[in-house]
Amino acid sequence: MRRTVRHMLINRWARGGGGPVAPSPVALWDFEQDTYTAPWSLSRSSPATFIDAAGDVQIAAPDTARFDYQAGSPALWVETAAQNRFPGGPFPSASYSDINVTGVTNSGSVRGLEFLEIEDDRNGYFQFNNIGIAGLFPGTPVTQSAYFIGGTTDTFDFWMGVGASGLSRLRFGCNLTTGVATLQANPDSVAVPSASIVDLGGGLRRVSVTGAAISPSATVEECRVHSVDGTLSVAGFQLENGSAATSYIPTDGSVASRASDVPLLTVPAGTWQLVVKPAGEAEQISTVTVSAGDWWPPGLTGRVSRIALFPV
Repeated sequence: MRRTVRHMLINRWARGGGGPVAPSPVALWDFEQDTYTAPWSLSRSSPATFIDAAGDVQIAAPDTARFDYQAGSPALWVETAAQNRFPGGPFPSASYSDINVTGVTNSGSVRGLEFLEIEDDRNGYFQFNNIGIAGLFPGTPVTQSAYFIGGTTDTFDFWMGVGASGLSRLRFGCNLTTGVATLQANPDSVAVPSASIVDLGGGLRRVSVTGAAISPSATVEECRVHSVDGTLSVAGFQLENGSAATSYIPTDGSVASRASDVPLLTVPAGTWQLVVKPAGEAEQISTVTVSAGDWWPPGLTGRVSRIALFPV
């Protein structure tokens, strides 16, 4: 049986300023301000991670809403289902290879993640082999991500295998300080490759690279951290279908999944002006006709700061 979590606060939303008074919404769900004029619920059949106000990775229990702070203020995080195909589990128990590196040591739990510190002089590399992505078709987007904390260096290369051959590696050079990732090699990948470095504050960054499988029997032969000149800490490897990194899915020796978030708003029947405010983005305005009962804007995912219904 699904356990439903309901949130209800009776408040009014008023817009200040010297201009005309804006009409009051007929219903408001302000996740950033924790203000609601109508009930809402959320279900999810698995745990899921989020970033808390301190910038740490936390785990929300099943059927518990996640208020994520990656945009600087709380926002309801809504995601579709995903799977972390990297089975290694928390460091240092994961199976990895360190080829010609100076040393790899357990640096313990930091910000809710188990880190390993890599020390090298650019002669070696740290990698995981035979991470299966079987069943993907050529052109299917694949994203690899991990968390990094700079030590005596903040630069490295991040490689992702996208085919059955060891030569099929997508490579980006990464600089944690500047937040820039530069494409170095794209082995005939069908999709245009991309990379992202997200600053989570306090020196913690999440780096992701996206490419495409180029073999129907692809295995990620190398999830590799290369060209480290000094010390650098890494945690939380994730490999998943799709063109962007989703919330971290912890694994412990086997592939792990995160279920879809299913949020529902209790709405009045009618035709309304729908105003959606994604975290860190401009408002999105449209007109919707809804029946009374539980409803959610079709296709709306991501970090949501506020939803409101106004008279047309």
